Amino acid sequence: MAATAISAGAQQLPNVGFNDWKTACGSSEGFGKGGTTSPAAGEMRQRPGVEPEGWNGSSVNQKVILEKKEELVSRVEENGNAAVQLQNKFVGVMGIGSVAPGFITLGTPWVYAESTISNCDGGVYGGIDFTSTPDAIAANCKRTDETGENSHLIAYLWKGTYESLVGIKGAPTQTRQDVTAAVMGKADESIVSAKGTLVAQTDFTFTTTNGEWKTLVAELDYITDASPEKANVVVSSGEFWDRGALKENTTLLTDDVRFVYYSRLSEITCDGETIKLDDINAPMSNEGVAEVAIPYEFEALTSLTTLGRSATKLTPANLTTTTRADGGIDATAVVTNIGEDLDGRTSHTYIFHFAAPEVKGTDYAGYLTIVMAGETLADDQEATITVTPNSDDRCTVTLPNFSLALDGGDPVPLGDIVVPDVKIEKADNATRYTGSVKDMQLLGGEIVADVTLDGTIDAEGNVLMNIQVLWMEIPIDVTFSTSNKAGACVITADDNQTAEYYSISGMRLNNSNLTPGTIVIVRTGSKTQKIIVK
Repeated sequence: MAATAISAGAQQLPNVGFNDWKTACGSSEGFGKGGTTSPAAGEMRQRPGVEPEGWNGSSVNQKVILEKKEELVSRVEENGNAAVQLQNKFVGVMGIGSVAPGFITLGTPWVYAESTISNCDGGVYGGIDFTSTPDAIAANCKRTDETGENSHLIAYLWKGTYESLVGIKGAPTQTRQDVTAAVMGKADESIVSAKGTLVAQTDFTFTTTNGEWKTLVAELDYITDASPEKANVVVSSGEFWDRGALKENTTLLTDDVRFVYYSRLSEITCDGETIKLDDINAPMSNEGVAEVAIPYEFEALTSLTTLGRSATKLTPANLTTTTRADGGIDATAVVTNIGEDLDGRTSHTYIFHFAAPEVKGTDYAGYLTIVMAGETLADDQEATITVTPNSDDRCTVTLPNFSLALDGGDPVPLGDIVVPDVKIEKADNATRYTGSVKDMQLLGGEIVADVTLDGTIDAEGNVLMNIQVLWMEIPIDVTFSTSNKAGACVITADDNQTAEYYSISGMRLNNSNLTPGTIVIVRTGSKTQKIIVK
């Protein structure tokens, strides 16, 4: 069994970066016909060349007619980093032989060789003690050939012990434990005498990396939730399962072969909709932080799904939240795992910017009086005004679909009069609203005017708003009122005095100190009356 490395509480593959190399290779088990060749019962033969510490390679040392050694595994350097080169090579004597695969493994390589090529076979048995549950295996790989042959990145976890036969192809006779083909269910059932439990596996194949280094990731398929006891990995330059399909000179460079423990989120669910984070472009920064805008309010969040089997599980209640000025929620989710993710981190942070709550305005139905340059253009025109809160002391007042009859013609739709950032001042019996807008565009930009709003809403919900539109120095006074009875009024003063608001009991002004000559417009029933203060 090869030694394993421990990283942040999770088991990891040995010698991940292949920085450490053996001074002498380990041994593979060779089988043959016996006599002057390898014995049928097998013998351990030391491999030639070099191989990374903690791993066993497939370099050949066998005897059929003559002894033959061939280095299929070697050390290379690229950009100052050590890597493993795996290469398929023809192995034979006097033209008799076959192509052998270049691979590395955590188990023990075995090979059956004789002069009848159709009887030759090989594989791996054994592995390392391993009890963690990684999510994937990753390797940096570079294919430098154009043979079109499959390379393999294989990993599997299991518990218990498998027993099966190895040796001559089609009629093996020697029992070995935990043979790769038996554990992964690829061996003929007739040669398997005992079974353990396969926990997880992957067999990732590829034919090219276009001559460039690429990080390949193969996720493990977990067949059961049982805890593993052992693991093995095989990285093969050529077709690992079918020696007849091997092609000479298929060459694979590999480095940083490691197990991956995801500490990321895959998706969240809001109001029944699944939002996959990869689909909405949530890039992770170099610091392991992703900021994501979510088009839902925070209350719509019902679940978060993590990628890692051993990663922290999160619920909306686990998140740290802050409230923004617009009323929206920023929620922070931190996902951790016992081992390293692809970027080497064991933790990733997501900052979700949830949408601000939809602020619904209050609609008030009432009547408009429109006076332009002293001429009444509309009287008792039905209308609706909307008051939408922005904060405790600010709101937006909207008079939608404002229209105006010019030169005695039909009313012309000018558009919406919208006054944002209206100041709210609360008193005992009424709330006052004041605001203004410069250069408001109406009639598709044909009219550019300054708008001033001044109004009240009393304790009973009666609305009285005076909206003055100043267009090309022409004043347009728009009065909106919800009242059908005496009790609400708007007061306009002569000589361009500032408008003021007063309550009326019957037809009398209470607590007023109006200047004589001030005109008071009072709505009584469905009629509007003017009262001049004397």
